[in-house]
Amino acid sequence: MKSVQKIDLGLTGYDELFMNDAERKENKLPRIYDIPISEIDDFPDHPFKVKLDEDMDQLVQSIKERGIITPVTLRPKEDGRYEIVSGHRRKKACELAGFDTVKAEVREMTRDEAIILMVESNLQRSVILPSEKAFSYKMRLEAMKRQGQRTDLTLSPVETKLRSSELIAQNSGDSRAQVDRYIRLTELIPELLDLVDEGRIAFRPAVELSYLQKEEQSALLEQIAYVDATPSLAQAIKLKRFSQDGKLNNEVIESIMSEEKPNQREKINIKYAEARRFIPASVPYLLVTMYAKQYGLATRTDDEKLIGARIDAVIPELRLAFAFSQKGTDREAKVEEVLRFLCKAKRIQLFVIRQKDPIALATEIKQAFTKANLFIHSDSQRDVAHLRKRYFAQKNNGN
Repeated sequence: MKSVQKIDLGLTGYDELFMNDAERKENKLPRIYDIPISEIDDFPDHPFKVKLDEDMDQLVQSIKERGIITPVTLRPKEDGRYEIVSGHRRKKACELAGFDTVKAEVREMTRDEAIILMVESNLQRSVILPSEKAFSYKMRLEAMKRQGQRTDLTLSPVETKLRSSELIAQNSGDSRAQVDRYIRLTELIPELLDLVDEGRIAFRPAVELSYLQKEEQSALLEQIAYVDATPSLAQAIKLKRFSQDGKLNNEVIESIMSEEKPNQREKINIKYAEARRFIPASVPYLLVTMYAKQYGLATRTDDEKLIGARIDAVIPELRLAFAFSQKGTDREAKVEEVLRFLCKAKRIQLFVIRQKDPIALATEIKQAFTKANLFIHSDSQRDVAHLRKRYFAQKNNGN
């Protein structure tokens, strides 16, 4: 059986959690300090996302009730401030809980030692996004390179020679080839990498797409939005081959992406738009529905169940609601005030969208999604044009 090299991450053990300062000193363990949160800086290029989701809500509540159990790990900076190495979520939860300080152990360590500790401690999490793994593996590989260990950044999945990615693989659940594939993802433009995190682009096609030039990736992103589909593995391989031959242009991308893949076509429910009869009036509802579906979320419209009053659009899984205001009259203002009060009482996030022209409306809805930590990367004008096309196509078909 292959032996696995163990790495001491320097993480706090259970016995250490309940030691007082005297006991920690006797055992030659780092002392725990209460460090002002205002003096702590985030780790530069920290690849792991701190999401304001249900898990964060639970962590905040736990810290309010019991305090922080596992101290965060900091390293001192030359300017007298601190840099957080491990515990970004705990630090954020302390902020949200209203704490001014956070329990922390302060360790002297080099930048590369801090990178390795930061990566290894975060890889213990149960849910890790592809982009998080990609950049954390790359950061650790580069840190090992600076420390003088052998590295080879020619990241072909089929190479077999021993290198640092094998050392990373020995301490993770991924094979060496898989580590290399993850690192390849860092070559994707952010918008395509977001689609990988969202599950809209599968992992292996994403690896192939990472070989495209940046301008080719941007052209592909526009085509993805236009045809409402993402590349299959076969299509991604085609795109890569044309790119390597220097023959990939907009026409070739359009030709490859125009292949029909019914299982990847996004389906939008138009029935609600039909009830309103006119496309301008239905645009905000359809946009919310379309953007929510990018994350696999369901949208309810004209809903009264959640707060006892009608909300124009609701995403129950996120406890997120939208109200669309047209004229800004006194009556609209009073309705908005009531909706805000009821939503706050039910701990529901409400966004009031001032209806403008459809394109500006799409932009405002995307901004609201961003505040809820959902990032929509698409062209507003194309989104509205796409909805109009879908709407009239279904209307003409009598659906």
